[in-house]
Amino acid sequence: MLSQSAETWVNQTLERLTVEEKVGRLLVPMLSPTGEWSDPHKEFKGIKPGGVHVFAGTAEELRAATARVQAWCGTPTLITGDMECGAGRVVRGGTLFPEFCSLAATGDEALAYA
Repeated sequence: MLSQSAETWVNQTLERLTVEEKVGRLLVPMLSPTGEWSDPHKEFKGIKPGGVHVFAGTAEELRAATARVQAWCGTPTLITGDMECGAGRVVRGGTLFPEFCSLAATGDEALAYA
C-alpha cells in the first residue's frame, strides 16, 4: 500500500504523461552499456521506456548507462538483468554463482541453500 504522498505523486505523474509516454512505459528495451548509449533519445527513437534490460559491462559502464536512461526518462525506471547466477552474469568483476543445473547435478539439495 502506498502512502498518501506517494499515491498523490503517482496520480500527478500519470496525469502529466501523454498517451505516447504512457505506452512507452510498457517497453523494456535491451541496454548494452558499451553500445551507442550516449544519446538515449536517438537510441530509443524518442520513446521514454519504463525500464531497460542490461547486458554485460563494468559496474561504472552500467552505472553511467542507466543514469543516462534515467535522466532521459524523467521518472523512475526499472532496471532488469539476467542475474540468476549472481551479479557477475551482468557486471564484469561481480560474483558469479554456478548454474542451477550444476547444483542439481550434485544430488545434494543442501547446496541449493548454502
